[in-house]
Amino acid sequence: MRYIWVVLVLPFFGFTFLDPVAKKNEEGNDLFQMGEYDAALQQYLQAQQNAPNRSELRFNVGDALYKQGKYDEAAQELGQVVESEDSNLSARAYYNLGNTLFRQEKFEEAAGAYKKSLMKNPKDQDAKVNLELALEKMQQQENKDENKDENKDENKDENKDEN
Repeated sequence: MRYIWVVLVLPFFGFTFLDPVAKKNEEGNDLFQMGEYDAALQQYLQAQQNAPNRSELRFNVGDALYKQGKYDEAAQELGQVVESEDSNLSARAYYNLGNTLFRQEKFEEAAGAYKKSLMKNPKDQDAKVNLELALEKMQQQENKDENKDENKDENKDENKDEN
C-alpha cells in the first residue's frame, strides 16, 4: 500500500527533485520572480553547467542579464535561443532580443527581431506594439540624422563665406 501512495503522490510534487538541472532552473525562476536577478542568474548558470545546450536555460540567462542592464550579454544569450525548435520559446526569444536591442537604441535591429517574433506568433500584441515603437524610433533617428547633415552643410557654407 505504501508503494501505491508514493506513486500516486509523486506527480503532484513534480519530478524536479530527480533532475538537478530542473531544480536549479526552478530555483532561479523563483528568485527571478522575487526580483533577485543576480541570484537567479547564478542558479541558471549552475544549471547550464550540467546542460549547456538547453534553450530554456539560455533564455533565462538572457532574461536575467537583461534585467541587470547587461544588454550585450543578454543579446548574445537570446541570439542562441531564437533558432530553438520550440516555436513558442523562439518567438519569446526574438521578442526579448528586440527589447534588448531597443534598449541599446538599435531600433532597426529591434524591429527585425519583433518581426521575426510575430512570424512565429502572429497574435502577440506586445510584439506588434513594440514593433510600431521601434519603427517610430527609427523614423525619429533618421529625421535627426538628416537634420544633422543639413546643419553640417549649412555650417560648411557659412565657413566658406567667412574666408
